[in-house]
Amino acid sequence: MIKSLVIISEREPLLVIVDGESRVDMKKLEKPFGKCRFARPEKIKELTGYEVKGIPLRTIVDPRVLENDYVIGGGGAVDKLLKVRARKIVEYQNAEVREVRD
Repeated sequence: MIKSLVIISEREPLLVIVDGESRVDMKKLEKPFGKCRFARPEKIKELTGYEVKGIPLRTIVDPRVLENDYVIGGGGAVDKLLKVRARKIVEYQNAEVREVRD
């Protein structure tokens, strides 16, 4: 399982993906991106015009996610899940691989 978290940094909103057991270490994100906080769904909609589940954001993937061939995460709705090759997340999202878990 993976978690996809929307985080607002001083520079830009981010989509951060970690494995389901990990938590995001905000200090690790703040070094490259400035002050960070978790986004509220209504703020994301206000800033971008997109619902949280469909927002195109700069994507950060923690390397632990890539230790799996496949991962399971949100499929765009509360009652749907998506099974995808972990490396495809990086490819499709043009994501950065960066350690962000605590």
